[in-house]
Amino acid sequence: MKTRRPLGPWVVLALLLSACAARVAPIGTDGHAFTPAPDERLLWAQADMEAAILLERVGTYDDPPLAAYLASMVERVTPAGITMGGGPVPRVVILRDPTLAAFAAPDGRVFVHAGLVAAVETEAQLALVLARELAHVFQRHALAAWRAGRVAAPSAGRLTTLGPTAAAILGASLPVMATAALTGYGNGSEREADVVGLAGVTRGGWDPRAAALVWSVLARDLAGRGALETFLLGRPEWLEARLRSAPAPPAAPAGSSDELATRRRSLLRDNAADDLRR
Repeated sequence: MKTRRPLGPWVVLALLLSACAARVAPIGTDGHAFTPAPDERLLWAQADMEAAILLERVGTYDDPPLAAYLASMVERVTPAGITMGGGPVPRVVILRDPTLAAFAAPDGRVFVHAGLVAAVETEAQLALVLARELAHVFQRHALAAWRAGRVAAPSAGRLTTLGPTAAAILGASLPVMATAALTGYGNGSEREADVVGLAGVTRGGWDPRAAALVWSVLARDLAGRGALETFLLGRPEWLEARLRSAPAPPAAPAGSSDELATRRRSLLRDNAADDLRR
């Protein structure tokens, strides 16, 4: 019978360092001003470069009042300690894409598809999607994935029907954007984003139970949309995981706010036209 040799001290140290590297402290948790790590600056630079390529290939939806409205929602779900402590400043970009998606770059830029803005039923639901994407930024999930070697652009494979954003991400091989939008950061990070996102909508003054109805709304809309929905928010298994952990729905779900209805009126018309052309 062979005896198992103990691990050498350097092997143990390497394992410990690897484990520490996978755990990244969230922004604003240590009471000090936030300073990005050197490799985090490289990650942000990579994300900025990929965003520029993405925006060369995908049109944005130009609606200043709607953009200002979304910016105000982002401000409500963002803890004061994030930006005051030197963390990334969240900002929203609306992509002219009728598919169901929202994803955040690690530098705080949140890309929201017009199709997602059109699909939600209430302001609280939209707030949760925004808060949840920002949770990935605040928890630095992209950095943890980057250090673990899990940031990569998947191949388009046999997919022949793609929306403009998915076509740009896969066609240009944009790994940071692909991880945020298509593959995600792993079950643990996704569950953490669920918790932090719900805390964000509560902080912003919305009912988290009403907000969490967004997952059933998106799941219901998937039935007739077909293979075009390639993003995380368009995957039945991903939505099912969100539904399993969502709080119980309120007795009387709130209707859409008057402001949401007013702000997105033009977008609903334009997105419907784009959806017909897909």
